[in-house]
Amino acid sequence: MIYIKFDNRTGEIISTLDVTRLEDALAAVRAGWEELLAGSAEPIDTAAHYVADGVICCRPSPPPIEATEVDAIVGAPAVLARGLPEGTTCTFAGGPGAPDVTLQDGVATVSPIARGVWSAEIAPPWPQQAAHCRIAVSAGA
Repeated sequence: MIYIKFDNRTGEIISTLDVTRLEDALAAVRAGWEELLAGSAEPIDTAAHYVADGVICCRPSPPPIEATEVDAIVGAPAVLARGLPEGTTCTFAGGPGAPDVTLQDGVATVSPIARGVWSAEIAPPWPQQAAHCRIAVSAGA
């Protein structure tokens, strides 16, 4: 049996527990785990699944991005992704000087202001998975 602890508001799976003994199942229920119907005893990828109306569902794939590695030039806008749903956010990791990002009409565009390398996460509304890419900015020609 697979027990799942999940967020009741969003359906996000927090953790899973696979039990084979009745004693373990009873202990799981007493500890607040929710029993869910699972087709098999295979481990559940918590990043790729969520719970909706008591059923384990696959999260929609990440939005398509232009490239996993984007080479850009300071001052020249570069497109990261197109066809993004409303409510999408974009965040950067990698230190100060990260590019500015514009999300307009479903298109994510970066405007680099300094040289460097950053990782970008393009996160559409839940439950769709986030897309990731690397942005390398050079000074140009």
